Amino acid sequence: VHAGVTFDDKSWKYSVEDLGSQNGTFVNEIRLSEPKQKSGPQVLSHGDKVAFGSCKFLIHIHDGYETCDKCEPGQVMADLSSKEVKSTPVLKTKQEKEKERRQEMRRLKKKYGLEGMEYSEGKSCISATDSKYEDKAEIRRQTVGSENPYEKTEVASMDVIMPESNKGYQMLKKLGWKEGDSLGLTNSGISQPVCNLLLSCFLNIG
Repeated sequence: VHAGVTFDDKSWKYSVEDLGSQNGTFVNEIRLSEPKQKSGPQVLSHGDKVAFGSCKFLIHIHDGYETCDKCEPGQVMADLSSKEVKSTPVLKTKQEKEKERRQEMRRLKKKYGLEGMEYSEGKSCISATDSKYEDKAEIRRQTVGSENPYEKTEVASMDVIMPESNKGYQMLKKLGWKEGDSLGLTNSGISQPVCNLLLSCFLNIG
């Protein structure tokens, strides 16, 4: 048990005491006892801030059925919402909308470092007047000769040996495989690709 809260029916007072906790009990940010040591009772008052370790509480003590505004946030919020003035939507002119659009474009260009860039009609990208800008996608399309940046630039073949730059080649080499070896843990697997055989003596329905 971390701490205990008691009520004295003679003095009509609430008290809290630490029962030897490790993380401590705090009243108004003052620790009641050292770690793992029991403290004496501390009388609580209205508005005190009590913390059991990292759990914090705000104490409210009232006579009878009396409450304060902070005890009933629902009523306070309802009262505030009833006093709010409902605003009517403002209709903007075409010029005002265009002005806001231009301001938003300037903000986005500044945020993403595109202030020196202009849009070119008929092109799928924007051209930059800033000499520091480098369109890597455009350079790749020019060197590879493909308009599709996701197009495969290496085609598998049964007649061409897999180059050392191939990712699969590099993975096999790290596992101890050498060119000419067969596959498998005991080096007893196939060493040549599976060939496709065309059988002309059978007719299929498809």
